[in-house]
Amino acid sequence: MIKRLVISLSSLIISVFLLMGGNTFVMTLLGVNLGLKGVEPTLIGSIMVCYSVGFVFGSLYGPKVIQRVGHIRLLPFSVPFWPVPR
Repeated sequence: MIKRLVISLSSLIISVFLLMGGNTFVMTLLGVNLGLKGVEPTLIGSIMVCYSVGFVFGSLYGPKVIQRVGHIRLLPFSVPFWPVPR
């Protein structure tokens, strides 16, 4: 019983660690890349704040939208927005 609990929780903790590590890597890469391209620091900060706010709103409201609409119907709706951050 305890072994199964530890295995279940360890997979959850590892996935959260990977998600947070990936998000940190993207934020660092975004700031450095924009800085190398000569973008103003104020604009870099604004972009990074908007990314973080979008991440929080997506985390809070995404599951509710997926539960209401379903992931199959939500995926085609989100495809046109994929190139926006690129």
